[in-house]
Amino acid sequence: GLPEGAARLAGGPLGLAGEEPVGEDFAAVSGLFWLAVEASDQAPLLICCDDAHWADRASLRWLGYLARHVDDQPLLLMLGSRVGEEGEQVAPLKAMPETRVLPLAPLGEVGCAGMLAAALEHAPDESFVRAAHAATAGNPLLLGELAGEVAKRGIEPTAQAADVVAELPSTRLADWVRPKLPA
Repeated sequence: GLPEGAARLAGGPLGLAGEEPVGEDFAAVSGLFWLAVEASDQAPLLICCDDAHWADRASLRWLGYLARHVDDQPLLLMLGSRVGEEGEQVAPLKAMPETRVLPLAPLGEVGCAGMLAAALEHAPDESFVRAAHAATAGNPLLLGELAGEVAKRGIEPTAQAADVVAELPSTRLADWVRPKLPA
């Protein structure tokens, strides 16, 4: 149902019950905060924001407020952002004493094999996996683009195709990714 109490202020930002969004004002931030608190009273709550480096100012304002005020709630706030692209709006969240920064390592060959198997019709050969891992350095975004290109071209992920993957220059992979990124 609709939020109750102070959480009703979240109706505008969420577009509930015909409420008009109220933008960045404190009522919206407060309403969204209380909505999260009410939800975490029902069950532990995970709020995950991927690509926080692309988040708008109002969203980051709410996430910052939430992060500063949920000490005693069963709530975990998780943000994902690209290293070096956090910008001045994500930096305060990253600098909070409660924040734990967990850098992600590139995928290993086993992770690459799993991702390729999920993306392609056929399980990849070990040498194909090694070549794909070498071509992408284990970067999941590049690996996904590589898998998409392999599927588009109808290339079977075999030992023979490993040579094709190994010959793809990394700039070619970047060319596949660049048009998909926001300007």
